[in-house]
Amino acid sequence: MNKGLIIIGAGGHGKVVLDTALLTNKWKQIVVVDNNPEIKSLLDFKVVNEISEIQHNKLWDVVVAIGDNRTRLSLSQSLQDEGYQLTTIIHPSAIISRWAEIGAGSVVFANAVL
Repeated sequence: MNKGLIIIGAGGHGKVVLDTALLTNKWKQIVVVDNNPEIKSLLDFKVVNEISEIQHNKLWDVVVAIGDNRTRLSLSQSLQDEGYQLTTIIHPSAIISRWAEIGAGSVVFANAVL
């Protein structure tokens, strides 16, 4: 637990991703980014409007928590192209086959079986 985590998206999907990330106990600090200036917090975590507001942001892990699959994929690819490190979040109750391959930026939720 040494890096921070940036979660992009403060909607319903972002809330579930944040909750899942908290249960992993992997990150010392978590910041949520959303371009809606009216959203100030998510589950008691500060929401900032620009990823550039986070100090040393390219050293942190990043996950895109936007519900729309195409938008999530497009934004994830853009972030990787800019040098950000996409991370994988796996809920502690998930069951993962040793043969499963989970790509960077994926989130596996509670009780999932892969």
